[in-house]
Amino acid sequence: QKHALHEMKREKQELIRPINIQDPVYFQEKMMWLKYYSYNNQPAVAQCYNKFEVRDYIKSKGLERILNDLYGAWDSIDEIPWDDMPEEYVMKVANGCQGHVFKIKGEPLDRKEAIRTLRNSQRRSTYFFKITGDLFCYGTQQKIICERLLHSHLGFNAPEDYKFHSFNGEPKFLEYMTERIGHTFSSRFVNMELKDRHDLEGTSSPGDMDVPPCFEEMKELARILSEGFPYIRVDFYVDKDHPIFGEMTFTPYHMQTPTSQTELGELLDISEEMKKTGYRK
Repeated sequence: QKHALHEMKREKQELIRPINIQDPVYFQEKMMWLKYYSYNNQPAVAQCYNKFEVRDYIKSKGLERILNDLYGAWDSIDEIPWDDMPEEYVMKVANGCQGHVFKIKGEPLDRKEAIRTLRNSQRRSTYFFKITGDLFCYGTQQKIICERLLHSHLGFNAPEDYKFHSFNGEPKFLEYMTERIGHTFSSRFVNMELKDRHDLEGTSSPGDMDVPPCFEEMKELARILSEGFPYIRVDFYVDKDHPIFGEMTFTPYHMQTPTSQTELGELLDISEEMKKTGYRK
């Protein structure tokens, strides 16, 4: 309870009441309960969070076709064969967050800065998830992975990101992110009928979104990959009208509104998880 209160202050969340995970009703309360009592104890959650090990999970679902090209995976930064890398790529710590290295075709790579970025990401992951309480992030081996660099089909610096929020195996909302540069971006939040619901995400704005030809396919993929998890966000990119898997995020940062706390709280059913853990109020 004390950690949950600290997290809501750290995230500057707007709450209806002081968070109560002993009797969770609102969305953020249920998410905290899931994190502490369920997700932190599930090897499958740790696997799917890890951007390298999740590839085996994707393959187990028969969906290898949506995996991005993998150029390499290493246990140590010292093992990276920098001189043998392709002309462009993205490199990241598989069970970290932030701290990506982008090599763009035709542009030089500052190797020392790239190494510093990766080391900082590794260092940050040693303490950050203890602060947030996402202890499942420590359940897998830390690797550095290198994948094909994807591009925006609308001419932006970063590819468009399609983030499906699924509740009990059913995608309900899409967070559409564009114009991403560092920590800045533009986002839309819509339901599965593509109706504006920016009232459910405090950082989103009203407006139209680009609907790719593979939207329905992405929605079905999100349904398959989120099966068995009370709540998860499944991310995709689009490459030549083809969906490319991004990542699976179990406790994403989500700027709450009073409307989202209530509506999403009603959508998120954790009763079965409570039974599994033997939880009693």
